[in-house]
Amino acid sequence: MIVLIFRRRFVLPAVVLGICVIIMILFTGCEKQNSNVSKDETKALKIAFSQTLDSVENSALNDFRKDHPDIAIEFLDYSEYNTPLEPNAGEYKLAVDLFNGLCKPDLIIGEAKSDLMKQIAEKGLYRDLTPFLNGESKVNMNDLFASIRASYTAKNGEMWGLGDVFIADTIIGNNALIGELTSKESWTIADLLDLRDSLPDDVYLAGNLWQSNADDMLLGQDVAGQFIHFEDMTCSFDDPIFIRWLNYLASLPKTYEQLKAISPLDDAPSVERYAFYHQNRVALSTVYFWNLQFFTNLKASFGTDDYTFLGFADGKKNPIRIDLERTYVMGAGAEQPELVWELIESFFITDPSGVNRIHGIPSLKSVFHMMAEEYEKTDIITYFSGGGGSLIHDDEEPFAEADLKEPGIITRFTAEDADRIIAVLDNPEYPSLLDRTPDEVEAIIEEEISVFLNRDSITAEQCAKNIQSRVSIWLTEHRD
Repeated sequence: MIVLIFRRRFVLPAVVLGICVIIMILFTGCEKQNSNVSKDETKALKIAFSQTLDSVENSALNDFRKDHPDIAIEFLDYSEYNTPLEPNAGEYKLAVDLFNGLCKPDLIIGEAKSDLMKQIAEKGLYRDLTPFLNGESKVNMNDLFASIRASYTAKNGEMWGLGDVFIADTIIGNNALIGELTSKESWTIADLLDLRDSLPDDVYLAGNLWQSNADDMLLGQDVAGQFIHFEDMTCSFDDPIFIRWLNYLASLPKTYEQLKAISPLDDAPSVERYAFYHQNRVALSTVYFWNLQFFTNLKASFGTDDYTFLGFADGKKNPIRIDLERTYVMGAGAEQPELVWELIESFFITDPSGVNRIHGIPSLKSVFHMMAEEYEKTDIITYFSGGGGSLIHDDEEPFAEADLKEPGIITRFTAEDADRIIAVLDNPEYPSLLDRTPDEVEAIIEEEISVFLNRDSITAEQCAKNIQSRVSIWLTEHRD
C-alpha cells in the first residue's frame, strides 16, 4: 500500500503538537477516510492531502495513471478537518496519525521546514533515498544542486527527503563599498556592524530597514544561530557582539513611516531611489528569487556586475538562502519502494516542453541549464519606476537604453551569468534543514527583544541577560 501525504507550509511547535496529539488521538486513522477504490483492486495508490493539489501534482498523477492502469487511486482528503479558525487542522491530524501508528505511509509530502518533517527526519521515519539517487534515474545525485543534497542529508549521511523546486533570497554587496567582505566565504553580525560603522555618513548600509524587519533583512531570521552551541547545549547571548546588535536595532526607526521621515533613500520615488544604488550610496541590497527569471536582472541592483553574493550575516557558508517548499519522503515501511520512487520522480519536470510549468527554481542542474539557455536569448528591461519586460535579442539591431520609453536599464543574461549562479547554488557546505534554531528558542528571543524595543527602562545588557537565562534553561532541559 502506498500513501502519499501532501503538506503545505506551516510550523507546528512542539507544545501545539502535544496538545493536538491529546485531542486528535480520539479521531480515526487514515484507513477510515473515504475511498473510491473497488475492493477487487489488487494494487492501490493512496493519496492523502490537507490542501488542494496543484496543477503540477495533478498532471503528474494523470501521467502516472496512464503508465500504471492497473493501479487504482484513492484520495484521503484531510482538508475536511480544516476550519476557518484552524486552517491547518488537517495537517495536525496527519501528524497525529503518523506518530501514533494509525497511518503508516509509504510516501509523505510536506513543507521542508515544518516541525513534522524535522521529527520524521530525526526519528528515522523515512527510507534512505541514496540508493535510488545513485542509480540511472532521471533524478540523480550528480544532477541535484549540492545545496539541495546538503539540505536533506541526515547526521548519519542518509538522504531523508527530496524537494523538486525552491525559491531563494540573498544579500548582494556593492564591491565598491564592502571592502574585505568580497573575499569572505561567510560573514557574521560582527562583520555587518563593522561594515556599518565604516561607511561614510552619506552612504546607507541598506534600504528599507526598521526595527521589526532588520533581523530578516540582514540576518535571514536566524538571530540566535551565532550564539547557541548545540555541541554542548550552551549559549552566549551575553556576548558583547549580541549586545551591540541589540543597540543597533534600538537605533533604527520603529515603523516604516518613521523611516521615510528620516531617510531620503526610503522616501524617494522609485526612479530617484535607483540613483542612490547606482551612485555607490548603498552598500547592501536584499534580493529575492521567486523563479529563475529573477536572476536575469541582478545588474539593475547597483547598475554594475561588480557585486558579491554575500548571503545573510549568519556565519554560515550559504551565499544564497534556499527555501524548499515541497518535500518528498519515502516512509520507512514502504512496501513497494521502486514504485514509490517512480512516483517521486514523476513530480520532477525534466521534459523541455513542461519547464514553463515550473513555479520556482528547479533542484536539478540540467533543468536549470535548460531554462537558462532560453533567457540567454533575451534582453531584460528593468524600469526604475517599477516593472519591465523582455524581448528577443537581435545582434544586428540590438535594443538600447536610448530606445526605452522611460528611465531604466537593459541587461543581457549570459552563459557566464548562469555559471555564476550555479556556482553559489552548488554548495556542498550548505546547512542541513535539521541544523536550525528551535522555534521555542526563537520565540523566547523575539519576545525579549520586543520588550526591550518597547520599554525604555530595559537596557540592551538587561535584554541580553534575560535571553541568556531563559535560553540556557531551555537548552539544559533539552539535553539528551
